[in-house]
Amino acid sequence: MKAKSVFLTVLISAVTTVAVLFGYNKVKEVTGSASIEKFQVPANYAGFFDSNGNYAGPSDFVQAAKAAIPTVVHIKTKSTKTVSNNLPRSRDPFSDMFGDDFLDQFLGRGDRQQRVIPQSASGSGVIISADGSIVT
Repeated sequence: MKAKSVFLTVLISAVTTVAVLFGYNKVKEVTGSASIEKFQVPANYAGFFDSNGNYAGPSDFVQAAKAAIPTVVHIKTKSTKTVSNNLPRSRDPFSDMFGDDFLDQFLGRGDRQQRVIPQSASGSGVIISADGSIVT
């Protein structure tokens, strides 16, 4: 019975191995070929023309920046978070011999401590209406 079980396990392992290798080779096969072609793409240069078709010169980005800057805002927040250690105190192995507060005198183990952690965040946004609505 044991030899039959071992033979069956080896047979299933062999069939699985052959199936996996066959599937891997099918996936790995390259069905087509690739070629690299070099060609020149024509550049389309911007034309600086006014509505009448006359040459207007390059755009002045200083004016565009002056118009856009008042609408962009930087937002900063600062807050504090109080965190306490709510973990239970570990069992002191010497408390049976010396009492619960023997090592507390030397190690300064007090009650659970609370810490105040400062938090800060920043981001940017855009003013979208006259009443000061901001989208971040």
